[in-house]
Amino acid sequence: MPQGDKLRKLEEEKGFAMRFVIGHGATSRGILDRAIEAEDRKHGDFLRLEHIEGYLELSAKQKHILRPLLLYGMQISMSRLMMYM
Repeated sequence: MPQGDKLRKLEEEKGFAMRFVIGHGATSRGILDRAIEAEDRKHGDFLRLEHIEGYLELSAKQKHILRPLLLYGMQISMSRLMMYM
């Protein structure tokens, strides 16, 4: 997956954004959250949800992601999508 300026250029040219979608760990500000935050600062390719990650929470995560798309359609902007995450 492209990173940094290449990712932003692709988003502008094609009109869509690619992100790794992930919530937060069960331990607030735990080692995994800090590692993901560091990687996101470096590459800028994460979309963080206000959601606790866990195997039994996969359907909740999918609802969290799809709800704004169902409400506003595929034309929703990345900034508006972030408002609902």
